[in-house]
Amino acid sequence: TRFQALSDLTAYLDVQFGLTRFDRQLGTLSYDVSITNTGDTDLILPALMVLDPRDGYSGVPQGTTGGQSDDGRWFIDLAGNLPAGGRLAPGESTTGRTVSVATPDGRRVNFSTVITAGTALNRAPEFVSVPPTQARVGEVFAYPAQAVDPDGHDVYYFLLAGPDGMEMDSLSGALSWTPDASSTNTVAVVIQAFDSRGAVALQRFVLDVDQGNQAPEFRAAPTTIEGREGRTMEFSLVVTDPDQDPLTIWADNLPPGATFNPDTRMFSWTPDFGHAGSYTDVRFYASDGTVVSQVSVTVLVAKGYREPTLVKPVDRTVLEGDPVRFYLQASGDPTATLRYSSDDLPWGAFLHPETGLFTWTPSYIQQGDYTIPFTVSDGTVAKTVSTTFTVANANGRPVFDPMDGWQIYEGQPLLVKAYAWDPDNPFYEPAFRDVDGNVVATSNYPQTVGVSASNLPDGAIFDAETWDLVWTPDHTQAGDYVVSFTALDNGDGTGNPLGTTITVPIRVLNINRPPQLEEVPNTTVQKGAVVEITLRASDPEGNPLALSISNEQPGFPVPGFLDFTDNGDGTGTLRMQPGVGDRGDHAIRFTATDDGDGDPNAVQSASYVFIVSAESLNEPPALAHLGDVVAVVGQAMQIPVRVSDMDQDGLSYAVTGLPAGATIAPTAVYGRAVISWTPTAADIGSYDNVTVTVTDSGNGGLTAPMQDTATFRVVVRNANNAPVLLPVGDRATTEGDTLVIQLRGQDS
Repeated sequence: TRFQALSDLTAYLDVQFGLTRFDRQLGTLSYDVSITNTGDTDLILPALMVLDPRDGYSGVPQGTTGGQSDDGRWFIDLAGNLPAGGRLAPGESTTGRTVSVATPDGRRVNFSTVITAGTALNRAPEFVSVPPTQARVGEVFAYPAQAVDPDGHDVYYFLLAGPDGMEMDSLSGALSWTPDASSTNTVAVVIQAFDSRGAVALQRFVLDVDQGNQAPEFRAAPTTIEGREGRTMEFSLVVTDPDQDPLTIWADNLPPGATFNPDTRMFSWTPDFGHAGSYTDVRFYASDGTVVSQVSVTVLVAKGYREPTLVKPVDRTVLEGDPVRFYLQASGDPTATLRYSSDDLPWGAFLHPETGLFTWTPSYIQQGDYTIPFTVSDGTVAKTVSTTFTVANANGRPVFDPMDGWQIYEGQPLLVKAYAWDPDNPFYEPAFRDVDGNVVATSNYPQTVGVSASNLPDGAIFDAETWDLVWTPDHTQAGDYVVSFTALDNGDGTGNPLGTTITVPIRVLNINRPPQLEEVPNTTVQKGAVVEITLRASDPEGNPLALSISNEQPGFPVPGFLDFTDNGDGTGTLRMQPGVGDRGDHAIRFTATDDGDGDPNAVQSASYVFIVSAESLNEPPALAHLGDVVAVVGQAMQIPVRVSDMDQDGLSYAVTGLPAGATIAPTAVYGRAVISWTPTAADIGSYDNVTVTVTDSGNGGLTAPMQDTATFRVVVRNANNAPVLLPVGDRATTEGDTLVIQLRGQDS
């Protein structure tokens, strides 16, 4: 991007305004502007008239060609009003430029007007005189400086730098000075020559002053000093004065923390960590009273490794039982990891290896002086400090072992030792009583705490010698109790005994005892006889009882010849009337169940097993079931018959209801017989009352024989077709659900 800078030349121009008029129809105010160059330099394009609204004026110039800036100024191009060639020479004027402003409500036009334009190149003046180089104390030094301006502008002179007393005429350029005894032997002078447009020329020269004062000299002063954080750097200055004048030495712009001793002329500094960097222009001065000499030094500080340091914690006095807590204050290199340790911590103290947190609550047996070493290490370097703790005696309040409470049942023994621990005598153990009730001491330490109990429930006993609470609540003491225990120490020499009281809740739960059964004797009953016995039970709490009997063999019912009635008063009547097939020993369980003392979840039962023996001289034989049979003409039919007899009597068999030729005969196996028959075509038909009779021997003649019969149907056919099972089909079910399938068949 290229741009051209314009200068504000208003001060070198005569701006004239005239021919002001107002157009009421358009609401514009117009006036003509002409410019005369009163300076000594040509004004050249571009040339702009700048209208800057004042006091919030909102009028708008019409027909501007330069636009408006962001800050609200209007620019009017004057290029068409300059002479041919776009240059306005000194003394020349522009043609009139009409400016029209749309001013709201006919307000007064309020602009400040500035003319900006370019100018011809201005060349700086040039010195044509040569300055002298010598001066003498007590004699007038004169130098008529001369400079010419290439553009013919007037030249003005100015003394920019020189010794005290030197003067320069701004119009003629005459430079004059009279050195005295305080003048230095060399003097630097700088003079200026500038034209009316500000272009300047410089002339520098040095005067050697004969018999002048010579400046102090720094001998081999360093220009750069290098060091490292945490390490001391030192150097001394050597300063001489050629005139042997006494010198005053000082320093300025020292780094923070650095010192300079003017007597020894020694610079000393130990840069702290975090001060790495470059410190330039550290200045040292030497003065003989007239002349000041100076040198500058750059101090370069490299980063250093910070060895760990540890602040010694203050010595302190604490009481037994008072907590001590503080952090060790250490510092080290940012790259290092500090760890804390101590090789002689007192019992119970803890030092966190990473944070340096020290915690300790001296126990009530730690009276004395403790010197504790603390160490911080970065893994390479370790620093240790020691702090003394004086622990003074204090009396600790007794502390009971935790007892949140007890829960027992009626009739359950409770033994509680109310152990009170004395922090000042933690190793004491209470006595106990031997089998004879004598107190037996077990501790080698004296007793310093006494324990008492209050608000004991009825029947509870507290032994102050052994600190034992003994109680067995009876079956009427269900409920909640609160027992108080108090421990009082002897003050541990402080004269201020301390006590502690705790309350311990005891909950006694109701317990439902099981019913009590009266023993039931084993009973023998003859077949056909009737015997009744009474079964009895009672409940310790007097609760109502439900009585029942059951077969002692799981899964088997009570024999049918037994009938039991619960009388509702804790007694039951068992009626025994054995009949056919009841012979044998039957184990019967008699059970009594209470109501849980009013709690369904606490129901108790008790049971007793006794034997009921049913006896008989003879038991009849028993035929197994005989189902209907289909016989086929010309095919032998055999029907097995099964019989059981408890006495294993000899058995005789008979069959009726079949045509001639059908027989029944026993087999070699006891209780097994076979009906045999081969029907003919003449036998086709149904025989609905085929009866089998089996008779025993009366148990060897002890009683009259007994028998059993069974009736079934026999159908005779020419052929027998197999039955047909109707299709079942697939089934779907879910785990846990009962699957039922109804099977159906047909038989022709």
